[in-house]
Amino acid sequence: MGLKKVETRWEENRKRWRVNGQRDGERRTFYSSTPGLRGKKEAERKADSWKRGVLHEKLDPPVAELWDCFLRYLEEEKRVGTSTVDQARKFGRNYILPIRGGFRISRLNEGHLQRVLNLSAQKGCLRQDKHRPSKRPLSLKTLRGLRNIEQQFVKWCRINGYTDLVLEGLEVRTSAQKVEKEILQPDELQTLFRVDTRLVRGKRVFDEQIYSYRFAVVTGLRPGELMGLRMGDIQGDKLHVQQAINRYGETTSGKNQNARRTFGLNSFARRIVEQQLELLRASGMPTALDSPLFPAINQQSRYHQWKSYARSNGITAISCYEMRHTFISLAQNLPEGDLRRLCGQSASMDTRGAYAHKLCDDDTRIAGEVDQILGRYLDER
Repeated sequence: MGLKKVETRWEENRKRWRVNGQRDGERRTFYSSTPGLRGKKEAERKADSWKRGVLHEKLDPPVAELWDCFLRYLEEEKRVGTSTVDQARKFGRNYILPIRGGFRISRLNEGHLQRVLNLSAQKGCLRQDKHRPSKRPLSLKTLRGLRNIEQQFVKWCRINGYTDLVLEGLEVRTSAQKVEKEILQPDELQTLFRVDTRLVRGKRVFDEQIYSYRFAVVTGLRPGELMGLRMGDIQGDKLHVQQAINRYGETTSGKNQNARRTFGLNSFARRIVEQQLELLRASGMPTALDSPLFPAINQQSRYHQWKSYARSNGITAISCYEMRHTFISLAQNLPEGDLRRLCGQSASMDTRGAYAHKLCDDDTRIAGEVDQILGRYLDER
């Protein structure tokens, strides 16, 4: 057995000792929150016990300690996206650790984790020290995400020898609420396509993001896809969605395997692109093929500007993602396969999507049908 000597150090920001152990090429981190020499020796004892092959049940660390190791695994070894790690960190901080963080891993059972789900469904955030905890019950989608993180954590603990626990029946209550999305109503759509100004310190000024709002509504692009659009992605009357930029500024290939897609632009979208190009040229902005089509600092800055526009014009300040829901609501009567192709949606089993092939004139046909639908609501008289 190859043992490697490691250095123990005090993490001032987290008030704990940390020691990294390595055995036969495998690495593991051990902690002690006891200050002084006693805590240092405690952390080193844990590492030494592991390196000498002592069973993990004898170490029996608390859940909170293992949770930190689990997050490190997600960040450094599994290489998942930043948003996934951030979500796991929030789930631990707000729901799991407040009521189960002090448990020794040997005591943790499925009933304890089910109680986390049940309490979260009833009360929302479980942190007592949170400045402004949410009092609303969690949505069905959030609860399913929490259950998934619990399952991943227990699997990681089991693989690494900390527990023999196997989760067999964690349940999300079917009565958990589905959060209904808001969309822009017809009169609000008319305002969006007729008014291009917002109020700044009591004065009307042109909103340089106006065409990005309109483009999102008539194409159903996700906020990250809109951020990732480049000039070269528009080729004639076709749009090639090739990447997305998430709220952390990271460039990704999109939300799912169908996110990278090509579809025909309807006449409203083509007109918006032309107007945006005129605006960029007049502003002296770059228009090279790799330049952003709708420049913005990030998703958050665009959203804050959109809220300002909405307040200034009496429009519901829906989220940028709900602009996508607005388009899907308008185009919901399109054939399912056409709508899925436009929006880059995935399905657990889509026989037509898997086995039907796109005809050469499909893009033109779908764009024409979208034109007819949008024309009912976006009368530009």
